[in-house]
Amino acid sequence: MAKYSEDVIAQARRLYVEEGRAVRQISQLLNVPTATIHYWVKNRKWKEVREEMAGSARSIYEMGVKILRGKLKELADMPAGKVSPAMLDGLNKLMRTVESARENVRVFECAVIAGEDFVPFVRKQIPDEQSRAIVFQVWEAFLDSVKE
Repeated sequence: MAKYSEDVIAQARRLYVEEGRAVRQISQLLNVPTATIHYWVKNRKWKEVREEMAGSARSIYEMGVKILRGKLKELADMPAGKVSPAMLDGLNKLMRTVESARENVRVFECAVIAGEDFVPFVRKQIPDEQSRAIVFQVWEAFLDSVKE
């Protein structure tokens, strides 16, 4: 009898191949020794599969989400009221690009994560409550559009 169920192995594969998580992180999440996960990676050729995905829509999407989060952090660190319309336009274009790369990706989860940075940014940069409400309505519409 196998020590780990196929479900645990499938979870480890998803975390490694699809989410790009480190072996140590997977080990901690699933309570499986790192040596066991290294064994699965090698013998089940997960590394090759992960590398094949490097150019896929998923990795492009994930890269877009990372860039979007970075830009939101940059803008959040700017003094209140110093964000230009050009910066917001660039952010809007980036959001549209990320949204268009979302095929076969659990976008809603990623969007919620990005929202963790977006909400404080909006609160800091848009002091007017009415304007903030409009931005949050647009954000909610975006979240609704990416739900699976």
